[in-house]
Amino acid sequence: MFFLYLFKGHDVEEIRVRTLKNLLSKLELKLLYEEDVIQEQSLLIRLLEWFNFPSCSMQTEVLQLIKTLSKHASASELFVRIGAVEFLSELRQDLDPHIQNEVDDILENLFKLPESDKPSKEVTIRRYSEECHYYPKATELSDSSPGVIQDPIFDSPLSYFSPEVKHGPSFQEQTQGLSISLRPPQLEDQSLILKAISCLSDLSRYLCERYHFYHDPDLYCPKQEFGVSQTQSNASSSQGLPSQSTSQSNLSSNSRPSVIGHQGPRVGGDGKDWDSPSLDSPSAHSEAESEDPVSLQFSQVTLPQFCVDVLQRTLSIYQDFTGLDVSSRALPLVWRVVRLIKLSISSEIWSETGLSGRALIEKLNDSLELLADILIQSNHNLQQTSERSEVIERYLSYVSLIAVTVELTVGIVPHSMGGDITKLLSLGELSLPALMFPETLPVVEKFVLLCSSRDADSNQPEQTEKLLLKFLLNPSTAQHTLNSCRSIVEESLNVSQPRSKRKASHNVRFLLHSSILKSLAEQLSGHNETMKEAALSILLHLLTGKLLMVTDVWNQFITTCGPSLALIQAQAYRDITLQHAVRALLIDDIRQETKSLTHLQQLRVSLRFLLMKDSRERTDLARFVMKYLKDERDGENKLPPRSLMIPEQISMLLLMEKPLPLEEDVGRSVFQVESLVQMFSIFKSPDTDESLRKSSADQLGIILQDRSLHQAFLSQDGPEIILEKINLLLQKKRDTQGVPEFLGSCGHILQLVVHHNPKLRHELSGQMSIYLMLLRCGLLCQRDDKARRDFCHLLSLFLFDEIAGVMLSDDGGSEDKFCLPVSVKTGYQLPFSVPTWRRLDGSSPRYPQLPQDDPPELGLSETEKVLLLYSHRSSAVKLTLRGIRTATSHYGVKQSLWQLAHWLSMEGFTLNREEEEVVCKNVCETLVQEDLLGILQRFFEVTPANPDDEVLLREIFHFLTVFLDCCPDSNPTDHFINKLKAHMQDKTPLLELLGQSAEVKPLIEGSAEPDKKNRKSGLLKQVLEFVSVFVQNLEQSYEAWMSSGQFIGSSLVSKLLHGLHLADEFHYYDLPSLEATLRCLMHITARSGWSLDWSEGDSYTLCQQMLRSLLEVVSAFHIGRGGIAISFMGKGVTRNASICLLHLSHEMSIRAPDKNWPIEWAHEIPGSTSPGLQWLVPLWSYRDPEGLQSIWPQQFRAVCTSPDVMGPTRTLWTTILAIVTDHSECSVVRKQAVNLLIHLLSHPLSGSTEEKPPSEDEWVGPRLVNQETQVSVSGKAALLALLNYFHLVPNVITILSYFYPQCTIQPVSVVDNSSTGSTRSTSGPSTATTPDNLTSGQIGQRSDGYQVISPVLSEQSSTVPLIAASFQNEDGPQPSTLSSEGTMVEPRTERAPSSVGYLSVVTPCLVASVCSLLNQLTVLLPDNSILSNGKSEIIKLITGILDPNKAQSLSLATAAPTSSSSSSSSLAAIQYLRMCIRGLDLAIVWLDKDTDVTKLLSRTCQLLHIKFEKVKDQGVKTNLHRLIDTCFNFLTVCIQRGKQEEVLEISSLHMTHITATMAYLLKFSVPCSSRLSSFTYLAHLLAVDKANEPSGPITEVLEAKQEDGKMQGAVLCDLLLSSYDGTAPPCLDHVQHERTALVAAFKNLSAVSKSAKQTALEAGFVETLIEEMKRCHAKLAAENLLPVKKRNKKKEGSLLKQINTCVVILQNLMFNNQDMKVAVKQAGFAQVLFKLWAWIQSTKSLQASVLSALTVYTSHCITACISLTRSSSGQTTGIILNYLIKSAARNPPDQKVFRVITNCLWCDESRNIVWKSGFLSNLGKFQSLSFKSSNPSS
Repeated sequence: MFFLYLFKGHDVEEIRVRTLKNLLSKLELKLLYEEDVIQEQSLLIRLLEWFNFPSCSMQTEVLQLIKTLSKHASASELFVRIGAVEFLSELRQDLDPHIQNEVDDILENLFKLPESDKPSKEVTIRRYSEECHYYPKATELSDSSPGVIQDPIFDSPLSYFSPEVKHGPSFQEQTQGLSISLRPPQLEDQSLILKAISCLSDLSRYLCERYHFYHDPDLYCPKQEFGVSQTQSNASSSQGLPSQSTSQSNLSSNSRPSVIGHQGPRVGGDGKDWDSPSLDSPSAHSEAESEDPVSLQFSQVTLPQFCVDVLQRTLSIYQDFTGLDVSSRALPLVWRVVRLIKLSISSEIWSETGLSGRALIEKLNDSLELLADILIQSNHNLQQTSERSEVIERYLSYVSLIAVTVELTVGIVPHSMGGDITKLLSLGELSLPALMFPETLPVVEKFVLLCSSRDADSNQPEQTEKLLLKFLLNPSTAQHTLNSCRSIVEESLNVSQPRSKRKASHNVRFLLHSSILKSLAEQLSGHNETMKEAALSILLHLLTGKLLMVTDVWNQFITTCGPSLALIQAQAYRDITLQHAVRALLIDDIRQETKSLTHLQQLRVSLRFLLMKDSRERTDLARFVMKYLKDERDGENKLPPRSLMIPEQISMLLLMEKPLPLEEDVGRSVFQVESLVQMFSIFKSPDTDESLRKSSADQLGIILQDRSLHQAFLSQDGPEIILEKINLLLQKKRDTQGVPEFLGSCGHILQLVVHHNPKLRHELSGQMSIYLMLLRCGLLCQRDDKARRDFCHLLSLFLFDEIAGVMLSDDGGSEDKFCLPVSVKTGYQLPFSVPTWRRLDGSSPRYPQLPQDDPPELGLSETEKVLLLYSHRSSAVKLTLRGIRTATSHYGVKQSLWQLAHWLSMEGFTLNREEEEVVCKNVCETLVQEDLLGILQRFFEVTPANPDDEVLLREIFHFLTVFLDCCPDSNPTDHFINKLKAHMQDKTPLLELLGQSAEVKPLIEGSAEPDKKNRKSGLLKQVLEFVSVFVQNLEQSYEAWMSSGQFIGSSLVSKLLHGLHLADEFHYYDLPSLEATLRCLMHITARSGWSLDWSEGDSYTLCQQMLRSLLEVVSAFHIGRGGIAISFMGKGVTRNASICLLHLSHEMSIRAPDKNWPIEWAHEIPGSTSPGLQWLVPLWSYRDPEGLQSIWPQQFRAVCTSPDVMGPTRTLWTTILAIVTDHSECSVVRKQAVNLLIHLLSHPLSGSTEEKPPSEDEWVGPRLVNQETQVSVSGKAALLALLNYFHLVPNVITILSYFYPQCTIQPVSVVDNSSTGSTRSTSGPSTATTPDNLTSGQIGQRSDGYQVISPVLSEQSSTVPLIAASFQNEDGPQPSTLSSEGTMVEPRTERAPSSVGYLSVVTPCLVASVCSLLNQLTVLLPDNSILSNGKSEIIKLITGILDPNKAQSLSLATAAPTSSSSSSSSLAAIQYLRMCIRGLDLAIVWLDKDTDVTKLLSRTCQLLHIKFEKVKDQGVKTNLHRLIDTCFNFLTVCIQRGKQEEVLEISSLHMTHITATMAYLLKFSVPCSSRLSSFTYLAHLLAVDKANEPSGPITEVLEAKQEDGKMQGAVLCDLLLSSYDGTAPPCLDHVQHERTALVAAFKNLSAVSKSAKQTALEAGFVETLIEEMKRCHAKLAAENLLPVKKRNKKKEGSLLKQINTCVVILQNLMFNNQDMKVAVKQAGFAQVLFKLWAWIQSTKSLQASVLSALTVYTSHCITACISLTRSSSGQTTGIILNYLIKSAARNPPDQKVFRVITNCLWCDESRNIVWKSGFLSNLGKFQSLSFKSSNPSS
């Protein structure tokens, strides 16, 4: 029994006492009988051991119980057998005299002779046990008393229990007992059921979190510590270092561990009388300690088993309907369990043959059968219920179970199950009426897939056609059906996908039916844009998929598409792609096996185009129609002749000025059948005169307006005779000339008859000769509008025959009134006005309303009316809210809240939430729009006055929690949260509820009624949960805390700090409330700014109060790594308290008045000599990664490394390095340790070796002390010793060798059984179907030669080979001892821990941190050989790790439309990109001439292949920009450090993608540093390429034409020009020197690329540069007008630099380009230089640039030379050449000036000017002068 577990040998007296009272009360109330317990030998032993404890209360009660039990013979025999006689005889001497008599009575009973026992109730118990034989121990637990499991389990947070306990068999039995407790026998109170549901819900949520936790590579750790953890940290023990804490084996059983300085009893609040004894003591063993670790794992209940068991038990609640109060709580539990089932079980489970697999299959079948039985029973009960409230309750339960059934079957039941697919299709047809609910819409998708697979493999598609058509025509399912069909078509006919990834084209055959295609075409004219888009996509893929379909599929499409073409063409005017796709069908296929449209179908398509509004389209198709007229058999003998057939006339043939209305039915006329027959006889007689025949034809047209005479006309073969006469009239052999007189009358007769006779119309529409005849008649009657209209009318009737319908009369009968779809009327220009119809789209269901005068038996019953009202969710929500407004009792409000909770739960857990808008509005939106908060706020604006108020308030907060949890991301919810903030302000009733801890504490400590205590604590717990969810929905900003100009976070924190020491179950050490409070506090403090506007003080004071409270919690509850035996803090409290401390450190760093705030964290603990950080030691050694990782981040590092508190943490260096080099530790913990080490290295280190150690307050970094000589080594010297001791570089190589890039991992557990000396591996939480198959990680070889860990399936079912790695030992001395103070060490011999036989995986986050650490060490120790020895190998490993394909796939995964995994995808992408950045940064620092970086260069260029523009996530985009920056910087550094040839060769291969990356940088707003690095790289690359004559590899690539006909040089020029002239999007920030780098890049580009020069010339860049020079001159001139003192020299210098830049660019553009020189001349280059000459002469750099540019300008260009000889006015005075001649006369002369003058002498004007100036006569004296040395210009 469960109480035995708590009762046996427990150290806490309070636990023993309460358990004893529990047992006694059950015996007294007859909930247990004495016969139930007398056979429990363990209980009898525990009763005797009661007196062995130091503190022993209730001795009398124990002895009385023993006396009572000893009256039974069987119990008396057991007492004697276990030695009770001797025990009691010795005990009697130590007891008080007044209770010695009880011992005497017991001994007397034991000496009695045996007697037969009375009949007991064991039969009843066994009968119930047989019913629940699956878990017999749990059955005993449930049958004993609900209270036994109610107290210890239900009110305890699951995170309190350690993993050892949760995985233990006893705990598993207890949790299974919870599911059995869902149906306790003869229990009227439902509180136990609700508590069981709550506990199982928490457990399910926890299991889901743990599932993702175990599959997260960052947290993956193969070693799981079962039982008691070692007191030494795993890291330190594996490194051969002494323990950081005193060994537990040295402690007595009554002393406390001295880990944190405690020597006395515990701090109050944890409920423990004294510390647990030594772990090595035989008297201190928990269940987890006594079990074999491997056996313990194999005895676990697997996740699928647990889920199926809970599902069965929870569904039983619906079988015995208990009301919405229970079902509203049970529904979320069912959803969570179903989700866990889908996570842990795949559809392959049904093929399992293992024992446990078959057992699981049977349970799944039982669950599905139970669901079916419950649905049938619920439907029956629903029809029999008449009371409104009960109808609503049963209806909601019924609908929710339908949704559960859909979710469960869709997830794990494969298509092949059920054998006969036809039966499933029938079920789909029958289920159509129930598919109006959004929860059932996934069924639609499954049936669509079923139809697809059925048609692909079947020759009998009739049933799938019928079902799919019903799904398409049903308003509730149409949109979901279209989307499902679209997905299948796009996956099968997507031309952008390679053939290997496309599905077979046979999968689209289920759509290739005339009715289906016709229905899809009808959707093109609907009102639902989503459905229109889906239908258009499907039809376009089909119309253009000829080359992607196999022949038989395309032929089937051509055969069936005819009737739908008229509707498709009607929408062609809106979509040009659709228009072209239809026109493509008019071309015959040359392949004989491939079908094309028949000639009749092609003609009809062409004629329908003639009815469209596009004149050009009509003209094109008129030629196509004319081709059929000319190719008609015997066409040369028919009118009109071919010569008169003009395309323009044919294009306008069917268009009328305006459509005329149809003639109304005039009813019966005065004409009789005899008159018709007589007149028709005259018409058809061959002897009738032509004029008489025309008259008779006209009369027939009048007579046939009476539709009642049509049948008589048909009986006379009238239509056939009319057509025969028309054919005769079209013959050229007729004697008459011109248009036959009665041709129009014949057309009118035929139009009247055909229009009102669908059968005749259909017969004639299939004859091609009819169309050609009517076309000829129309051409002949072009001048007779009436006759032409009749023939056009006939053609229209035939062209739209397949889609035409008849109107329904008022009496339900059918009229012969012709009508067409409304899309035909809008898409074509018909010659007549026609009635239209529209098929209902999928907007919303429509319900018929019964007329008031219908018979009563046809009316709706009251139940049906309620069901009708609540079938529409939005209406149901509004009705429920109205019920809250008008409620007259608390129960009415709670009932409405339960209904709303049902709706929210169904919405929150539905698969495809985006599809729910088909049927109804989003529930959250409806609730917000209907002012949910305004309805509910009246309940929590007042303080509860009685128990009913408290219960109602708890329900309200529970509902609000569900509401915020289900709707976290919708915009209306943000408005709701903003309104809710007003109720979170100080002194509001809602906030005062958080302060009710003062009322709860006396109830807990005293002996209050359990109901009152549970009610008070339950309300407080629910408020805490509500506040936690509320805070999680706030935005991450200061403004999120604002409400009415006040920050509300401080008020919440202040209230919560008062409740940190309280509990809601006092015999469990207040841990539930403590953890709930800390969890709420954790969410609040996660958002910065929570301490602002505190009403009782300033922000920093509040932070100080919180710090003291948290440190007290940590110090009082956690005492080291003793496992569950000595640690009473629990994982939840540890993790939440650690994260709260992390958040607090961030807030204190912002709010502190000075930088000395870390000293506040030095906490003095009883027994310690001074305040310090001793409380951190147990947290650092905490085993759980989730708790440990919260200790290391940035702000917390500031506390740990503050010089004010560093005294007690100087051993931190060895601890960190031990963790970093521990290859069995998870990546996230090692990453945080690396980051902390980087932070420590950021402080200045001084190297010293002193006899006297430095003072305690002095920061020296690491310090090692030789215990013998007392010589200390500190600073860099100590750091080198530690790095050498821990073999950092070899360990880094090991880290990089075990890189694991995937986002998920199959968990593998390695258990080290130290007692047996063997090591085994077992699987963790498995994703496989059964636990029969164990998985293990093995070390495998990667393609690049590096080892990785990959999960494989083991062939063994019992044991799996150990993950092992061999490490090569290095020669060297054995390590000397190293004290915990950091004593002098010698290098260790092993390269990595030899004792570690299992390795964890290394994820990108750890690699990134390690690269940063190496970078930091390189800067700190630049000349040290420790790092240099492994550089080449590390670079090689980093090269293998960088995977461009992986980086691209992770980046693009964030752009996927699915949002469920967007956050995890973004995190994975960011971590991987950050790793690439840090790796390249390290390569930049380590790069030298001897480093082989060829492969790394290639990987770097491949990283620039990423399609950056497709990434939408901002965080990923930011890191991509940094990656671009780093890649270009690395390439640039390689060029600068002697790797020019490698960079040129590799860059030329990737130049296209490099150009695309630069295009991205200049077409989008990016950080300026990214553009700067790209410009710098391009400038260096082109400069190196220029050195290769005659042309380098880059030049060849730039001048080669691409697929689009452009050259990359031209593309790059366009990009650089956009940046230069400012048309590119602005940068996100500003970085200096961007303009300089841009100019350098453009200058070098223009020097090597002719296409770039031509592009710049065509873009008018020359004119832009000259204009810029002119603007600069104007500014210089304006500045020159100012007084000397007011002139801005800096501004003048800047303007001259701009002019210099323009001149340099012009120089390169003009080099070897005559067209460019002409453009420069025309732009006025010489005139600008003339104006600027004074400034040019005063600035040497500008003068050199101008002379170089003039040298290039005048070289071999007469036009340029002439421009230097003329001024702007055309005179030869005041010209540049004169200035040059004067400059040449200076001493010393400049060679550049002479070059320009020499070039100018090629033209006559220049020679004349030089001659006249006397320059040549004075040339001789220049020979004796020394010229200024200058390099020749380019």
